[in-house]
Amino acid sequence: MAWEENPRICLHMQLIAILSRTGVMIVGTWEMTAVKTSESGTYVDWPFNKTYATFNADGSYYGSGYFGTGRGTWSLKGNTLNTYVEGELFASYTIISATSTVSEMKMSIGDESIWVKCKKQ
Repeated sequence: MAWEENPRICLHMQLIAILSRTGVMIVGTWEMTAVKTSESGTYVDWPFNKTYATFNADGSYYGSGYFGTGRGTWSLKGNTLNTYVEGELFASYTIISATSTVSEMKMSIGDESIWVKCKKQ
C-alpha cells in the first residue's frame, strides 16, 4: 500500500511538512526554563515547579507542572501554537524565536500573558 493511501502516514507526513515550514520541530518534550512578566522585562530562571509540555506527532498534548497536569490536543498555525484541554482552548503560545532545542514564546491563558524560554528535553 502506498503511503498516500494510508491516512495515518499521510497525516503524519502533512504534520512534518507543516512543522518543517516553521523551521521548528515542535514535537517532543519542552521544559520551561525562564520567565518574564512583560515584553520589556528581564528574564529570570523559572522559579516554580518544573513545568513541561509534550507535543506528540499525532496532535496530542500533555502538560505537567506549575499550570497543572492535563492532556489534550494542539495545533500550529503560522507562529501560533494552541493547546486544547477537553476541546477548550487552554493556552496560546506565540513563537518569538525557536530552534530545534530552545524556544522563546509569549504564553497567553485568557487575558493573562507571560514570556517564557524553553529547552527541549
